[in-house]
Amino acid sequence: MPDAKSQQQGRERIARVFRYLKALNEHRNPAKRDLSEQPWTLWFRSLPDHPSIERHVLNGRTRRKTTSSSRWAGPRSPRPRSRRLPVAEWLAGDWRSGRP
Repeated sequence: MPDAKSQQQGRERIARVFRYLKALNEHRNPAKRDLSEQPWTLWFRSLPDHPSIERHVLNGRTRRKTTSSSRWAGPRSPRPRSRRLPVAEWLAGDWRSGRP
């Protein structure tokens, strides 16, 4: 069984190998920082007009809805339809609010 010193040396050597491999990968495959080098781009201003896409421009303290902006509100999810529960008459208290 190896002693603690030889285990520590082994860990240091393995760490050096992985640091070298990481640096080699970064050298061979640099991160693309220019958007023109990317396979595709979609600019915010070219998003289609759709009810689930809202664009806002910050104008001082107010927000006004516009067609070109830099803010995405996200999709709106519809409210679920209320369903008639067959056990509703068995439930005690205000079961919708979670209070007894």
